[in-house]
Amino acid sequence: MLFELVMERVPGALPGAGWADAWMVSLNNLLFSEIFFDVIDVFRLGLAPDPDHRLGQVLIFLTRGVLSVAFIRVIVQLFRAAYFRAHGLGRGVDLLAALRTAAEERPGRGPSRGRRALGGARRHDRGSGGAGTGRSRG
Repeated sequence: MLFELVMERVPGALPGAGWADAWMVSLNNLLFSEIFFDVIDVFRLGLAPDPDHRLGQVLIFLTRGVLSVAFIRVIVQLFRAAYFRAHGLGRGVDLLAALRTAAEERPGRGPSRGRRALGGARRHDRGSGGAGTGRSRG
């Protein structure tokens, strides 16, 4: 939409006129961004010609810069997510399942609360001197 508006309002700033040419310039910017590691630039495989007007050149430079920064941010986020998941940190870990497993593996502990709620023995029913056993601690 940006390129189409510039083509419409400033004739000659960008090559072409209309939606089709604006899409070609947009795709050309995507191809020349960091995603393809400058392969498109080296082999000169662009879809649209480079603009001759200074405004068009600045606009293309700025949009490619924004695309490159966005791509770098996405790559950094992917690497961070992979690192945290590999080290058992962050969103990649099911913390509730890990807590439940750790609670069930503790020696000397009875069943978890979920099992007690399903009919398991309660601590005070095993003669621990708690409420409901008839014994007093004192």
